[in-house]
Amino acid sequence: MKIRYKLPKSSTSRLIATPIDRRNEAASFASAPQDARFAAAVAGFAEMLRGGKYSGSMSFDDVLRIANASKGRDEFGYRSEFVQMVRSAKAARTLAKLDE
Repeated sequence: MKIRYKLPKSSTSRLIATPIDRRNEAASFASAPQDARFAAAVAGFAEMLRGGKYSGSMSFDDVLRIANASKGRDEFGYRSEFVQMVRSAKAARTLAKLDE
């Protein structure tokens, strides 16, 4: 995997390159690192908000289940805030369907 980024006020980009192979693969989603599972919930939610072209059958309940199970230590409350945002989006979607 290659990631290129620029520091603020910098004109030069930096490259981070790391090989990814079977040694980095988790045996199952449940055994994946906690941060990776939470990131999957965030990415799934973002895709759903974009219209869900690539989210398959993922639902708000799936996102909530994954996020709550992988929230872990939440020193600044950002992960709890994310969970609340998903709940709010789910409620808004439900209300929008009632208005149809």
